[in-house]
Amino acid sequence: MLIIPLSLPSPPLCYNLPGYRSWRTGWNIFVALWCRFSFHVGTVFLDTADEMKIVIFSDSHDNVSNLEAALSQAQEADVLIHCGDLCSPFIVERMGSMLNGIPVHVVWGNNEGDVRLICRNAANYPNLELHGEFASLSLDGLRVAVNHYPEIARSLAASGEYDLVCYGHDHIAHHSIVSSCSLLNPGQIMGMNGKATFASFDTQTRSVKFVNIG
Repeated sequence: MLIIPLSLPSPPLCYNLPGYRSWRTGWNIFVALWCRFSFHVGTVFLDTADEMKIVIFSDSHDNVSNLEAALSQAQEADVLIHCGDLCSPFIVERMGSMLNGIPVHVVWGNNEGDVRLICRNAANYPNLELHGEFASLSLDGLRVAVNHYPEIARSLAASGEYDLVCYGHDHIAHHSIVSSCSLLNPGQIMGMNGKATFASFDTQTRSVKFVNIG
């Protein structure tokens, strides 16, 4: 199934203008609230009586060898989440074909290439869903939010609406507890800056494990 919600509006290119930092803070708050209230009708529910292993990827950036190695290591996952920056359309083909029917949930990053072809390729894999810039999931009774950006993720975690918030973008593996919510960056599949890693999350113990790729 292919889910493509309306995208969030992009901020203007004003990074070097005076007052940008305060403007950006306001933008982040707006986006977090928009995500919180606009997507509940599109929440994906996948609950089970048993514990669930959620595997989280981010920032593939077309590193096919690392992606394939990570997918080989993730075969015991019940669900896979990708936090964005796939880049090229062939990345979704690898995820869709190598996971043998495991549900895959993907959000956009800021470096996606041919979005039209990514969507067309994803439509060939019923286990793979594209959620636009934000995903709201219910996994084993836990409320899970996914987006690409750290600042939005922190606001979502602090809202009290979610049990797990996943993000990427800065390529830095991170796990912390914010208002009883697990805030999680799995690190980078790409491996450009430091180790290439992904993360797994146990829904019963709420424990996080970072996995080195390869």
